[in-house]
Amino acid sequence: MWWTDLSPDRPGPELGRSWKFALLADGSKRFEDWTPTPRLGEITIPFVVPVASNKVTIELETILRSAPAEGNDNLAFARIIQPEAHVVQGDFDHTIALEVNTTGDTPSVGLGWLLRNFQYSAAEGLIYGEFVVRVATEELFAGRVTVAYDK
Repeated sequence: MWWTDLSPDRPGPELGRSWKFALLADGSKRFEDWTPTPRLGEITIPFVVPVASNKVTIELETILRSAPAEGNDNLAFARIIQPEAHVVQGDFDHTIALEVNTTGDTPSVGLGWLLRNFQYSAAEGLIYGEFVVRVATEELFAGRVTVAYDK
């Protein structure tokens, strides 16, 4: 599950946006047909920045987590760190610096991310993109993604 964090004390600048997300299991064990551990999940966070922006900073905070899912090579998700996004669409050609930072008790396995699908809207003067987070956990992972940009 995920939701936009609209609280006044959310992290990041005024123009930034923040989302909280969680992947969890039913701890009562009443639903035997549910997927056995590890729990695998993926969330795509869309973001928008003005075309005048030169840098996008994404903070990935681990709020709460159970033991990471281990013992499976498929859980070593890639952490794709690209230093910039080059957006070309018709006559439009723009490069934005990208930075991804992690805070909290970030697990060494079972957590990965990537940035993708950059598009330009001339009518709105905006660049759209997606930040994808992949998680594998034994029972619980809760986090926050904050996207900020310079003016």
